[in-house]
Amino acid sequence: MKKTEKQNSEFNRKRAKASRNQKRGMIVAAALLLLIPAFLMSYFGTAAFTTESAVIDKSEMQADISYCGQFPVTLKIGGKTIVSDVPPVIVKGRTLVPARAIFEEFGAVVSWDEANQQVDISMEDTEVVLKIDSRSALVNGDGATLDVPALIIEDRTMIPVRFVAESLGFVVDWNNSTRTVLIGSSSGEIGENSTPGSQAPIDDVPADFDPVTDDPIDSTPSPADAVYLPAALLNADVANPSQALQNFLNACSGKTVVFPANKTYVLEKQLVIHHVSDLEIDFNGCTFKLPNNCSIASRSDTGHYIPDNTAVVVHDVTNLSMYNYNIDGNKANIASTTWCTGLAIMNADGFTSVNGSFRNCNYHHIIMGPTNVSAYNKDILFKETYFKDHGGASGGAGISDVYVSNRSTDDFSFIGVVVDNTRLKEYTTQAQCFYIAGFNGYFEDVVTNNCAVPLDIRYGSHVAKNFKVTNAEMVLILQPYPGGNGGNGYAKLTASDFDGKGIKGGATGGATGLYIIGCERCHLDDFNIEMDPESAYAWYGIRVRKYYPQFPVNDVVVTNTTVEYFKTAGLIMEGLNASTNFKDLELVSAVSSTYGVKTTTCTAYQYLTGLVTTNCIESSSPDSMLKLL
Repeated sequence: MKKTEKQNSEFNRKRAKASRNQKRGMIVAAALLLLIPAFLMSYFGTAAFTTESAVIDKSEMQADISYCGQFPVTLKIGGKTIVSDVPPVIVKGRTLVPARAIFEEFGAVVSWDEANQQVDISMEDTEVVLKIDSRSALVNGDGATLDVPALIIEDRTMIPVRFVAESLGFVVDWNNSTRTVLIGSSSGEIGENSTPGSQAPIDDVPADFDPVTDDPIDSTPSPADAVYLPAALLNADVANPSQALQNFLNACSGKTVVFPANKTYVLEKQLVIHHVSDLEIDFNGCTFKLPNNCSIASRSDTGHYIPDNTAVVVHDVTNLSMYNYNIDGNKANIASTTWCTGLAIMNADGFTSVNGSFRNCNYHHIIMGPTNVSAYNKDILFKETYFKDHGGASGGAGISDVYVSNRSTDDFSFIGVVVDNTRLKEYTTQAQCFYIAGFNGYFEDVVTNNCAVPLDIRYGSHVAKNFKVTNAEMVLILQPYPGGNGGNGYAKLTASDFDGKGIKGGATGGATGLYIIGCERCHLDDFNIEMDPESAYAWYGIRVRKYYPQFPVNDVVVTNTTVEYFKTAGLIMEGLNASTNFKDLELVSAVSSTYGVKTTTCTAYQYLTGLVTTNCIESSSPDSMLKLL
C-alpha cells in the first residue's frame, strides 16, 4: 500500500518524537497461547472520546479483538514471556496491554484514579498519565496525543504499549511472524529479531507500518494472497477434522497459509498434503499428535500409498515449505507393537522444513523413501530440527529419528539438528538419529545427547560436518547394506569436525567411537573421540574391519584425530586387503596395559604417520602389516 503525503508527514512527526526517547528498556511480554475471544468482547461501554480522536466504531473494535482471539499477541520482557489474566490486543493498529500486570514488571508504580478514570504510571523521574477513552495524555506534565486511547477491557485498564514504554525510555520492537511485542532497555536486549515484511496483523492497518513501532516495513517477502487458516478447522466438533484440514491445504497451491498460534490437533487419521505446488505453510507453533491407542490404517485414496500410524504424510508435491510445527507421536499411550511415524515424505520435488519439532515417535520421526523405482525425493531441506525421545517399538528394525531411502539422482540436507533424548537406551530400541540407505546427503551443525548412533551410513555419497555428540554407543558407523542398491550398497563419506564425549556401549554392542565396516571411500578429519572411562564397555576408539566378503574397505584416510580413554585398542584394523592411512593420530588409553594400535589378519600394509600414544603400548601387529612412519 502506498503512503499518502499526509501519512508520510504523520509518520515523520512520530519518528521525530520517538527519536527523543534514547533510553530503552527490559522486554515486555505476556504470551497467551490459547486466547478465548469471548473473554475480550465483553468491553464496549460508552466511549466518550475527545474531539482529538475519531470515534472507534464498536463493530470495528469487536473485529480487531476477535482477530486477536484467533491470532494471539505475545509480549516479552527481556526474553521472558509474561502471562496476564487479560491478554494484549491490537485495536486500530495499536497494541494495548494491561497496565498494572505489564508495567510493574519494569519496576514502575501503577496507580488508578477511579474518580477521574485515569491511570498514573511512574518510574524514576518520569510520570505518564492517561485518561480512559481519551487520546490526551501527559508526560511529566507535557501534553501528548495518542493514536488510540486507553480503554477498559474486561475490567482491566488497557494502555498503548508503544507510547508508554517509549515515554519511560524503553525500546519497543514487533515480530510480525510470531505476533510478539518485545521491549528492552536497548536494542541489543530485544532478544528476538523483528521480521519486516510479514503479514500485517489486521487488514485495516497499512501493510507498510508495524503496529507497535511505526517503522515502515517492506511487504515484498510476504505474499499478498496469504491465507489464514479458519480456526473452525482445528475444533474437535468438526466432522472428520483431519480430512477437512487436508482438503483446505490441498486447495492452496501458490499461497501462503498461516495457522492460528499454538493449537494442538489430535489426528483421527493421517494428515496428507498432496498434489500441491508452491505452497508455504506457517503452522505457527501448532502440534499434530497421534491419538491414544493409535490404530490408523494405511490408505491409497490420495493416489499414493499412505503408511499407517503416521501423523503427517507429504507426497506428489513441488516446492512445499513447512514452518514452525510440532509432531508428537504420543508413544507413552501407544503399544510398542504398533509402529508409529511422525512425517513421511514421498515424491517431493522441492521440500523445505524450518523449525520442525518431533517427539515421542516409537519407530521413525521422519521417513523419506520411494515405494517404487519411479518415485523420487529431490531437493529436500530440513533446517533447525529438534528430535526428542524416539524409539521403543518392539521388533522394529532400524529404529531411527530419520530413515532415508532414495534414488541416486535425489538429494537431501539436514542443517541445525538437535537430538535431546531423556536417556541412552539399549541400541535395539533406540538406534540411530540418521539411518541413511540412500544417496547425496548433507549434514551440518548436529548436536546429539543420548543417541545410540548419531550417523549410520549404508550407501551413497555423503558429506557431514560439525557434529557434537554426548553419550552414544558410536559417533558414526559406515557399513554396507547387502540387500540395498541392487546388492551394490556401500558408501562414500567425507566428514569433519566431530566431537564425541561419553562414548560407551553395552555387553551386546556399541562401545566404538568410529566403526568402518565397508566403504568405497571414507575421509575423516578433525575428530575428537572421548570414550567413557567409567564404562566397562569402552572398547575401541576406531575400528576398521572387513566383514562382508563382497564389500571391501577402500580408501580410508583419517587425519587430525584424537581418541581418549579406550580400554581394548585405540585403533584396530581387521581383515583388511586394502591399505588405510592415518595421519596425526593421538591415542590416550584408560588402561596402561592395552595397545594403542592393533592389526590382525590384514593382507595389505596399514600406514600411520605422526602417531602419538599416551598410557598404552604403542602397537601390536602380529601379521607385520603395520607401517609407522
